[in-house]
Amino acid sequence: MKRGRAPKALTPDPNVMRAAKVSLVPGMTITGACARFGVRPLAVREAHRQLRMSVPELALAALTDSGLRTSGTLGDLGNIAAWLNYVDKDDSTAADVRGMLETFVAEGQLVLEGERWTLAKPWP
Repeated sequence: MKRGRAPKALTPDPNVMRAAKVSLVPGMTITGACARFGVRPLAVREAHRQLRMSVPELALAALTDSGLRTSGTLGDLGNIAAWLNYVDKDDSTAADVRGMLETFVAEGQLVLEGERWTLAKPWP
């Protein structure tokens, strides 16, 4: 009996993973994410099985308009906290949101300088 090789594990297309991540943000659709990243809906649906969106990632999504904006002012973080409370029922405060954003600063994803922010790397 011939032994075949085990199938190679495919490296997921980074754009599929980005589309899947952004489509998890409330208000975003798979169709919109696919159009934005130029990928197929089936691939995004399959990628959903591997992904979950954390509350800090939702905060970053809210700040950056799901990654469409790469810089801006922090403004009233209470608005982001209110949105998080609406979508996740987690009782976040503006101070909580600031702490969540600080985790992305520590990871090198986000730069905070006073009231200004800049994405250091594309998100998602």
